[in-house]
Amino acid sequence: MFEFMNLIQTIIKHERSLEIMITNYMLASLHLSGLLKSGLCKSKKGAKYMKKIIDFEKKIQESDDKKLMVLYKRNCSAFRTTAAGYFVCVFMIVVCYGSSSLLRPKQYVTVGNITYEAKQLPIQIWSPFNPFTQFGLAYLWAISIGAQLAFYFVAGDLVIFGYTIFALCKIDMLKHFIENFFKKAEEIRNHLKCDEAESYRILQRECIILHQDIISYMKILNSHIKYIMFMDFLPGSIQMAALMYQVMKNLNLVQVVLIGEFLLTLVTRFLIYCLNANKIHEQSQLIGTIWYQIDWTVLPEDVKKNMIICINRSHKPLSITIGDFQNISLVTFVAIVKGTYTYMMFLTTF
Repeated sequence: MFEFMNLIQTIIKHERSLEIMITNYMLASLHLSGLLKSGLCKSKKGAKYMKKIIDFEKKIQESDDKKLMVLYKRNCSAFRTTAAGYFVCVFMIVVCYGSSSLLRPKQYVTVGNITYEAKQLPIQIWSPFNPFTQFGLAYLWAISIGAQLAFYFVAGDLVIFGYTIFALCKIDMLKHFIENFFKKAEEIRNHLKCDEAESYRILQRECIILHQDIISYMKILNSHIKYIMFMDFLPGSIQMAALMYQVMKNLNLVQVVLIGEFLLTLVTRFLIYCLNANKIHEQSQLIGTIWYQIDWTVLPEDVKKNMIICINRSHKPLSITIGDFQNISLVTFVAIVKGTYTYMMFLTTF
């Protein structure tokens, strides 16, 4: 809200500083998407997602299958590594911007007959304090608001990362059941004392239920976040182009460190989103291939017919979309990078 207020004030005052306008727009769009994601996490929908994850975790822990536990821990480790790296990057941004006022060269501004030392605030947001006469209070205000916005920004992204990794975890487990179909069927026969054909039917039914649960989860998740992804990805190229433009306009060591860290974090977060969505897309298509690769010739006829349905179902890959327009994938990441270059060349013409 404060970034939008500052942006509106800039436009109303007819300030011609393109750098100020694009900086305010960049910060406003980034924090708006962060607040939308945090709002989803705190809503009833977010609570349902967390309950699904917790219930699924309990089932894994109650299972005697060590391989399932290994798969689950591997996905948890991937999420923790992503979260730690991302948190460190954003923390470094807060530290760098918080200390930037001490490192920038002094500038002076004349207002009427009085000349003030114009110390630059960490982020340009609306403030109730005069930055010339009350710089200390204005600085603390900017730091506190910036840190709070960074928290929502990180929390929102990490929760969405977690939702996508949870989907990948369930796909991995479904693939594990299919790849070890005959071994799992034997375990069912030993446990339930049923015949061979019935064990195949029971196991296939469990695989179909799990597959359907994954499809349902992804449909609901995408319906809740696709417009948030639209708000996030649409200005992505402009955000990165704005940062590179700032470096080109004020080329110095402080700018390179501050904006370089910020730019690296933006590139990383878009890459994580695109990688996870791309993995979901590819891994969901592999399910049909894995069904076909088992020794299906020895299975009962009804199980074979159900296999055809399972294979056909996997032909439509699961995906996360940008609004109702296109799937998120590595192609999307490349498009953002290309768009960044195009917008940066456009900005240099001013």
